[in-house]
Amino acid sequence: MTQPPIILLTQRGKPADQTRRHPTPYPYEWSPSAFATVVCRAGGVPVFLSNESRPESVRHLISRCDGLFLTGGEDMAPEYYGESDVVGNLTINASRDVVEMAAISAADEMGMPILGVCRGVQVLNVARGGTLYQDLDQQLAEKPRDHSRGPDGFYVQTHDVEVSTDCRLGNVLARARAQVATSHHQAVKDIGRGLKVVARSSEDGVIEAVEETSGRFVVGVQWHPEVRAHDEETIRLFDAFVEACRQFAAARLSPV
Repeated sequence: MTQPPIILLTQRGKPADQTRRHPTPYPYEWSPSAFATVVCRAGGVPVFLSNESRPESVRHLISRCDGLFLTGGEDMAPEYYGESDVVGNLTINASRDVVEMAAISAADEMGMPILGVCRGVQVLNVARGGTLYQDLDQQLAEKPRDHSRGPDGFYVQTHDVEVSTDCRLGNVLARARAQVATSHHQAVKDIGRGLKVVARSSEDGVIEAVEETSGRFVVGVQWHPEVRAHDEETIRLFDAFVEACRQFAAARLSPV
């Protein structure tokens, strides 16, 4: 029986906050359990990447895994794409930026499958030399639809995206339009090298997904599929990702 593929998941960070005693006043790292749930259900084994890791340690850990899952979370520092903070509402996790850039570099060297969600598609694009809108409301010429979580913080609102039919993501989802969960204020602006746009918001044209042009499984979606874990689109996406990781693992073990 073949072993399930090991998927490396990135994490959010919470700085020390002396005014908040619950659950702890100390810095900590965390990840919504939904990310691990969808990986496990598709047959993968989730392993979490600490933002305290040194770049050389990240490379070592990547070499022992079969896939990289860039999860959602904080904003990426604009210095990585040649800008300064011009919007005044960014939440930066400097350690996470360093660790994820190292992880993407190592995964690219190995040809490892990568899936990015929300922040994940943004950091993937930046790692390939692309840029971001720091804040959609402030920087789009025409006011976009509300891509944020919405007025009620306990729920994530949804909107439609148009998916290209002649691409990996379109083949995986098996549809040209999908309703997705949205919770972000940044988005891909200038596309990075080796990537192509494969989905946009139906209402304002904001880039909603990219993938690698080489045919390797490198896909980034701006939405949060894990929030709608039982939707067919989410199941198809994570089944395809974990299967790509399984094939990558098998290829590494095959004798030359």
